[in-house]
Amino acid sequence: MNDHEALIMRQDVIWRLFHTVDSGMRVALAHVTAQLALKLVGMRMWLECNT
Repeated sequence: MNDHEALIMRQDVIWRLFHTVDSGMRVALAHVTAQLALKLVGMRMWLECNT
């Protein structure tokens, strides 16, 4: 394996890692957003019931 092939392989690994982290971050962000939305809806319903 020459240097050029090694570089291409390294770039491929970095790209794959970046892609995994990127999709993981999106899932985490979507989860956090959903949690916040549920909390806001819950608080609103609680306030409406208690006033």
